[in-house]
Amino acid sequence: MNQIEKEDFVNLISLLKNNIEKADKKIDNDFYDDFIEGVQDIEQQNYKVEDKKAKTKVRHKQNAFSKKIKTNYKYECAICGIKHKSFLIGSHIIPWTEDDSIRLDPKNGICLCVLHDNAFDKGYLSIDSNYRVIVSPKLEKDKKLYRLIKKHENNKNNLSRKSKPDKENLKYHRENIFKRN
Repeated sequence: MNQIEKEDFVNLISLLKNNIEKADKKIDNDFYDDFIEGVQDIEQQNYKVEDKKAKTKVRHKQNAFSKKIKTNYKYECAICGIKHKSFLIGSHIIPWTEDDSIRLDPKNGICLCVLHDNAFDKGYLSIDSNYRVIVSPKLEKDKKLYRLIKKHENNKNNLSRKSKPDKENLKYHRENIFKRN
């Protein structure tokens, strides 16, 4: 592998930073400054980093939502049936950031394990109007991951419980988040 001079690398990162800033005015410059400093520290084998205090938005009441969803699903992943509590998430169907009026609505939630939550959030799986799992063809690029998730396609598993997710919320997910092609 060819090596790039540190100064050239920093310049490339700066160009990348400038291009991204032009494309999206909301880019946080501190993030990129920290990134560049981090790359430089790694190159200089300076691995120590002090903690930094920051102001962040907090998703207060999220824990109550998550607990309610997990309880509704009897602490079991709606897709694969995993029951280990530390691997379960009360996942939002319509993302938290999209609609503040349904953030705590249990009909906007599904109990998923970390793998299926991530695939659901990223749009690699969704749920049809009959509560059956559908898998994105885009997932085929990673054969092992595809096999793990594909085996649940068309299954209802825990999705047809009395605490079913709202069909309109699922429709939103399929139309706005699910990766069809």
